[in-house]
Amino acid sequence: MALDVKDTIRLDTALSGQLPTDEYEVWIAGLADINYVPIVTRRTITGYLVVHRTMDSGDPLLLKDYHYQLVLTRAEYYQLVANIGKIMYFMPHYRDEADALTYRKVVVLQSISEAKPYDPMLDYWSATINVIDAAGNTVD
Repeated sequence: MALDVKDTIRLDTALSGQLPTDEYEVWIAGLADINYVPIVTRRTITGYLVVHRTMDSGDPLLLKDYHYQLVLTRAEYYQLVANIGKIMYFMPHYRDEADALTYRKVVVLQSISEAKPYDPMLDYWSATINVIDAAGNTVD
């Protein structure tokens, strides 16, 4: 199998084989990947800028956070609310499930927005999650 763009993400504290167990539907219009390097700057007393960066083998450490707008049932919404602050396994919407170890990441679920109705029958709800890169941590 090859790298595919899926309409779901995988996010859970448990694995089913090599894949995170829970799968959530993504509203493709609500995607954002944020790449950044942890940097702290300050000025010396003489005005020179001092830059502190997190480095990895001589290169700045590039981290990636994700913001997804999900389509959820109420049960899925409350499951995610219960997981706020937990360190979890995560696979983004672009992945190759046959090569799970390459695409599986460790993240912390930072926040979830208020659920808003997605359909008139109130079977599905829309909410935005913020997932923060937690490389180097162990899953709760």
